[in-house]
Amino acid sequence: MRLSHCGQLRDSLPPARMAEHDPRMRTAMAELRFDVFGKLIAVAKTSAGWTTYLLGQDGKRTAADIVVPAFIEEGEVGQYLADLLHELATPTNNRVVRLPPK
Repeated sequence: MRLSHCGQLRDSLPPARMAEHDPRMRTAMAELRFDVFGKLIAVAKTSAGWTTYLLGQDGKRTAADIVVPAFIEEGEVGQYLADLLHELATPTNNRVVRLPPK
């Protein structure tokens, strides 16, 4: 028996619930990329919901402090990011654009 990072017995959780408690168990299912008012953001659908990343110019990803609720559908993510991050908009960067997959 191994303990998860939150102290629960990992063996006592069904696999679908383990991903909610242990980020190492999350499996990416789809990744969307957006230019959000000039910021490059990746949003990955995982078994536990959505995970967001800031994309650097050098290709590195860092975890973003942006919460996208699990009930948001893939086609709604861009509008959700626009609504959430509208303060980042400027006269020259005033759009949210879905980028092609990498």
